[in-house]
Amino acid sequence: MASHLKPALLLILITPLLTELLTTNNPLFTILDPATFGFLVAAYGFPVLLVREIYVRRRLGFTGLFLLGLAYGILNEGVVAQTLLTSAPIPELAGYGEALGIHFAWSLIIVVWHAFHSVIFPLAIVHFLFPESSGKSWIGWKKASLLAIPVYALGFVLSLYTNALGYFIAFSAAMALLFAVAIKLPGMPELLRIKTKPSFSSRNALSAGIILGFLNFWAMPIMTGTGLPAAVSISIELLFISGTIVLLKMKGWTEPPGIVLYAIGSYLVFNTFGLIFMLGKSPVEAVSCIVFYAFFAWLARKAWTNKIPPTDKAVKS
Repeated sequence: MASHLKPALLLILITPLLTELLTTNNPLFTILDPATFGFLVAAYGFPVLLVREIYVRRRLGFTGLFLLGLAYGILNEGVVAQTLLTSAPIPELAGYGEALGIHFAWSLIIVVWHAFHSVIFPLAIVHFLFPESSGKSWIGWKKASLLAIPVYALGFVLSLYTNALGYFIAFSAAMALLFAVAIKLPGMPELLRIKTKPSFSSRNALSAGIILGFLNFWAMPIMTGTGLPAAVSISIELLFISGTIVLLKMKGWTEPPGIVLYAIGSYLVFNTFGLIFMLGKSPVEAVSCIVFYAFFAWLARKAWTNKIPPTDKAVKS
């Protein structure tokens, strides 16, 4: 545990920052509140740490990790925040694709977003920065489970308070199903393998991340303005997401440094939106966006040159 403390702490701390602070969902001064940040660590860092333990111990492939990411997205937005049941935060999606009390159009967008931005991307970044620890258990799945249980328990309490116990049970069943399928899928744990030198194709991953990161999130709101039925828009979005995963695999961008560069591109989209929003609302808090730009520039340069040694042995450990 002691030898893996740094990457574990980095994953726990960086995940809420790359999701809540970067998107300005929780701006800088809110994040600096100890109680708020402590809650975000419990809601993001601890469950993602559990996902990582499962991923490493079961040696899951990229698709398996993506399914675990979907399960986390349901936990975050369905069980705890309950945005899958309330009005969609994006005005264009208000009432669009709603059935049985669930906003399916918004659910598809945000759950997939969490799979990438809250799970896959933070894991890829931390594994890239700490390759010697990438293929090893950090705290064990039992300890990780104990850390993740409180946020799930909170979701149960909230479901009682909001009369949403039936949805809590349904979401829990969906998470269990995703977990059961994920651990049965064969595959090579790509995030545990780091290429010695990035190919030219890997370097193109950054620009692909910008384009696809934008489209994966905003294609649905754009389609609502065309008058397409929600079922058609959701089907198109599903095809687009599937195509993105196929492209990542075909290009070899499911392992560092390719996935790291792709993640940077996608994060830059939301950091830019956050900067524009904050400049008009609170220029002082926009400093966090500038810090993110600097961090991504440093990380992109590191991934571009990639002087980190390969980690073939880590996979066998």
